[in-house]
Amino acid sequence: MLVHAAIGFTVVRKTELDGALQRLRASDKPRGLSAILLQTKYRYLVSEPSFQPTLSNEGFCYSYTMETTERPWGTYTVIDESDTFKVKRITVEPGQRLSYQTHEHRSEYWTIVKGHGTVTLEDGEEKSVQVGDAIYIEKNDPHRISNVGEAPLVFIEVQLGDYLGEDDIVRLEDDYNRE
Repeated sequence: MLVHAAIGFTVVRKTELDGALQRLRASDKPRGLSAILLQTKYRYLVSEPSFQPTLSNEGFCYSYTMETTERPWGTYTVIDESDTFKVKRITVEPGQRLSYQTHEHRSEYWTIVKGHGTVTLEDGEEKSVQVGDAIYIEKNDPHRISNVGEAPLVFIEVQLGDYLGEDDIVRLEDDYNRE
């Protein structure tokens, strides 16, 4: 199931526009945006198809959406991607875990940003993880993460490889009977 969720909302004041780099650069836009109208050092002014921005003394308003995908264990949101990398925000609900799996075409870096859990690596080796911990997973190395806490476990996953499709998963074990 695909869910569209609002990720950000802010006001860009008229004074912040002085000296701003004004350009339309579709290649810089986060996934799911229709257009970038203005880029400053730290912010983007974007337009959705139904949004009609205007400049006033109050400033510009902007918001954007990213695709969030539900899974039996929680959700993931693709934050950014290209042909050689993909960045996801992954949330694992309490008591849930991802499948024990491998990937033929990609390696992964995980950084825990909320909660705590257990990572299972090659040969069943388990490692406790908490906020700030980072895990590197080589191509073809078996891995899984489990949320052993009472609150959601959130980590940032950076995928690197020559193919980053969701079908590059070989499930060795799966609590949800997926193939």
